[in-house]
Amino acid sequence: MNQTLKLPVGIENFEDIRKLGFYYIDKTKLIEQLLQNWGKVNLFTRPRRFGKTLNMSMLRTFFEIGMDKSLFEGLYISKNKEDLDNLIFHPSYTEFLSILLKNK
Repeated sequence: MNQTLKLPVGIENFEDIRKLGFYYIDKTKLIEQLLQNWGKVNLFTRPRRFGKTLNMSMLRTFFEIGMDKSLFEGLYISKNKEDLDNLIFHPSYTEFLSILLKNK
């Protein structure tokens, strides 16, 4: 019998969603797009309740030092091992744009 995944109503933390088995629509291609098409400033516009906070949480988790790579298993970004293995990590989430610039 297939296990039904729970809907993450009100949960905005990427790590919690992945670890606790909630339903997650894979948006990790955003990471690849940011690494390939970086800009000095990136603006993330979405209507209200369209996952801006969750996307920022996903980015924070991806760029954190010592991140748990297993959180990204089975997702789009895990197919691109180069992005996972060759990242230059920066200790500050608020400065993740500098990581994007260093990777170019």
